Amino acid sequence: MHSIDLLTADGQIRHLTPDGDDAELFWCTVGGNGLTGIILRATIEMTHTETAYFLADGDVTRSLDETIAFHSDGSEANYTYSSAWFDAISPPPKLGRAVISRGSLARLDQLPKKLQRNPLKFDAPQYFTMPDVFPTGLANKLTFGAASELWYRKSGTYRGKIQNLTQFYHPLDMVGEWNRAYGRAGFGQYQFVVPTQAVEEFKRIIGDIQKSGHCSFLNVFKLFGPGNQAPLSFPIPGWNVCVDFPIKPGLGQFLSELDRRVLEFGVGSTPPKTHGPRPIPSTPCIRALRSGLRCAARSIPCGSSPPTWRVVWSCCRWCSTP
Repeated sequence: MHSIDLLTADGQIRHLTPDGDDAELFWCTVGGNGLTGIILRATIEMTHTETAYFLADGDVTRSLDETIAFHSDGSEANYTYSSAWFDAISPPPKLGRAVISRGSLARLDQLPKKLQRNPLKFDAPQYFTMPDVFPTGLANKLTFGAASELWYRKSGTYRGKIQNLTQFYHPLDMVGEWNRAYGRAGFGQYQFVVPTQAVEEFKRIIGDIQKSGHCSFLNVFKLFGPGNQAPLSFPIPGWNVCVDFPIKPGLGQFLSELDRRVLEFGVGSTPPKTHGPRPIPSTPCIRALRSGLRCAARSIPCGSSPPTWRVVWSCCRWCSTP
């Protein structure tokens, strides 16, 4: 991100750059989830690529400990991108087993001859579209447990596999209207990241999710690297998971308890997605907001603790009707 034209709450349009007069406001806008104003224009630097494909390696693990060890062995440095699905439903020792995908953008000479003819073509057809017939409650431990077992068993180890952007980045998008599987009640997405050294408490939280009665099939596991200097940006070095829970009675109370446990270790959150109101450790952002952004500043409490644990809560009540 090289520059931003930002419409702020006082009606002004501010031209922001990383090292300009309003550098604090620039960095609060980066990763700020729209809290500082409306971005009218932005100058961004894209990653150059010769192809629209990835060269991917796949692996599977058998337990949460093995998943953590796999991500800790230093091999992540060999790839540009890494993500994993993990099992949050099966009891130990299967709890936390993972299907891991890692890769980098493929060069032209790495593609088969057929794909070299049009290497930037982006074609990602969907397998099928989910029908709007699923009742609320069908997304449960029985159905999700079976889906988890099937997904794990169909996956395996591979090396140097050519995948298009959707296959590698957004495999869920190969199923149209996939959110209909949750019924009209929808689902709640919960995400948190903990410091690398807090691995034992991290494992306890994963265990408590499995025992909670709130099951999640669509789960993401990542090891975050260093973030940037943006105070409201979410990533910190540590263990990150994202889980999607079907909306049902008791979910809010359970997530409030997760919030409490996570936030005992520090304050740092992304306000638009937290489960409840949480202070933001972003004194520089408050200073920037007060510079003509009084309305926004009054709505954001200011904390002082360093961002050690971060939590995101997003309630996605997606259904088939607009």
